[in-house]
Amino acid sequence: MPEVTYISQVECQVVISHGMVDSQVIKVPDEENRGHTLRVAQGSLVEHAGRSYLPVGLVHVDYKGRRALVELPEEADSGTSRVWVPFARLRRQENGA
Repeated sequence: MPEVTYISQVECQVVISHGMVDSQVIKVPDEENRGHTLRVAQGSLVEHAGRSYLPVGLVHVDYKGRRALVELPEEADSGTSRVWVPFARLRRQENGA
């Protein structure tokens, strides 16, 4: 089975692309598919293969549960700054990337 490497970027959904003061509002779904909404600076997201990714800090990896605890760059409207996300929401590193 080939090894999969992930980049510390989590898939997100852009809610408002041109917000106030050069910012945008995004939603980051956690492992239970609850969306955590936060405002980030315009240009903070990474676009890859038609998807938007938010760079995050990696806090802990739960290999058995196939999930990662990530630190968001800003506190979400929910008041949280860390969320568990499934590996499937992390960006996969491609060969040669």
